[in-house]
Amino acid sequence: MGVNIVIISRDKLQQEEIGILLEEDLKIINELTAIENLKCLNLIDPYDDTTFNKKQLSQIKEEIKRLKKYKQVNQEALNLISIAVEKAINTNCYIQLIGD
Repeated sequence: MGVNIVIISRDKLQQEEIGILLEEDLKIINELTAIENLKCLNLIDPYDDTTFNKKQLSQIKEEIKRLKKYKQVNQEALNLISIAVEKAINTNCYIQLIGD
């Protein structure tokens, strides 16, 4: 399994499912966040819900750029997160990652 990436409106009345971040991809991302000393992506909990606000979304964009240099990370997984971040920033929404 993995975590479901969802964009949620500020009033919490609308949401858009972006995709699923697979458990094995999340594991690699978490390992690399420790190496890179990243502050946001390391907070993703595969067993619970994790919510990122607008301020954190800008930080996540920078963290994804830093992770793209690693060959062991699934670039499609990073692209999925990037799509969610861009949509959330452009629509003034939150991102929620819903764990198992």
